[in-house]
Amino acid sequence: MNHSSPELADVTHTKVCYSKETYCAHVSQHVIRNFGDGEIAVMHCHAPCTYADRESFVEYQGRGVFLLQRSLDHGETWDHEHDVVMWDNTMSDREKKAIYSRADEPGVVREEIDLTSPDSVVFFKRSPGEDIRGGPISENYAFRSADRGRNWEEVPTRVQPAPPFKSIIMDAMPPIVFPDGTLVVSGTHEGNIPALYGSDDNGLTWDYMAEIARDPDGDVGRIVYDRLLLLPSGRLQCYMLHLAGRRDSVIVMSYSDDGGYT
Repeated sequence: MNHSSPELADVTHTKVCYSKETYCAHVSQHVIRNFGDGEIAVMHCHAPCTYADRESFVEYQGRGVFLLQRSLDHGETWDHEHDVVMWDNTMSDREKKAIYSRADEPGVVREEIDLTSPDSVVFFKRSPGEDIRGGPISENYAFRSADRGRNWEEVPTRVQPAPPFKSIIMDAMPPIVFPDGTLVVSGTHEGNIPALYGSDDNGLTWDYMAEIARDPDGDVGRIVYDRLLLLPSGRLQCYMLHLAGRRDSVIVMSYSDDGGYT
């Protein structure tokens, strides 16, 4: 049986953000949302870069910002008047710590944001920190928005890796919402071990739920770019890119039928 090759039709290429002096990248690690009615929001790392040599890429994030751009016409145009700087990496360490410390202030009043709403967005900012014994740890600070990323809460949520892990990397994919309102997101611990974290209070706290997968080759391989999908049947799937080891350069999938606990 012969199968004809698919053909692309009506394809349009649009520049969202471009400059020969600017590094614009890592959309998959930040926010990318289609809110409907033609409104699309895309966030990326936006940093000065000369492209002169490899050194021009070193520590590029520290020179830039996390820029959220918006199109109101299905991606045809991206007017800069809608741009929002969600995070400025050029801030001093003292300024950054002042923002992070708000997450630990006792009795602080948090905004009421419904993360199950299609208009809500959550962004996980990676940051170094310390565990309860003062040892180095890599954690995340979750910032929420109730209005499609136009405004962001000033008090973040601190998300630490579950012991015995010392680091966790979370991307800003939309949380999966279960019928009972439980939210789940994935993150990757050191050793490239993806895990599931959940929230029952609209993102005010995020708790470890379960390990999703582990490379059969141990530290030889890498499991990265974990992405969640909830099927109508209730099955939760996690798709991952597997690099190195026996499963080099393949996409793998793991699933759960009990809400992500196994």
